[in-house]
Amino acid sequence: MNPEEDLELIAEIHAGADVGQLEKQLTHPGVQTLPMKVGVLLSGAPSALRGIVPTLGHEQQGAVAVPDHLKDVIKAIHVVGPKSFMQ
Repeated sequence: MNPEEDLELIAEIHAGADVGQLEKQLTHPGVQTLPMKVGVLLSGAPSALRGIVPTLGHEQQGAVAVPDHLKDVIKAIHVVGPKSFMQ
C-alpha cells in the first residue's frame, strides 16, 4: 500500500448517538466525512486521518482501536480499504 494513498474508515456509533454531532466532532483538515446509518465514513490520507484517529496504523482493512476520547460515541472503527466509495 502507498503510505499516503487515501483510506476510508467507518466509525460505527453506539445506539442513540447523534451522527450529526459526531460528524462535527470528526472535522479535521484533509478528512472528508459522510454521515451513514451506522455512523460516519471518513476518507483521507492516513496522516490526516491520524489527526482524528491516532490509533490508526498501517492497516489496509480491519479494526482500529477507538481512541479513548471517542469511546462514549464510537463503538468501533473499521478500515474498509483505499478510497473507493466517495469517488
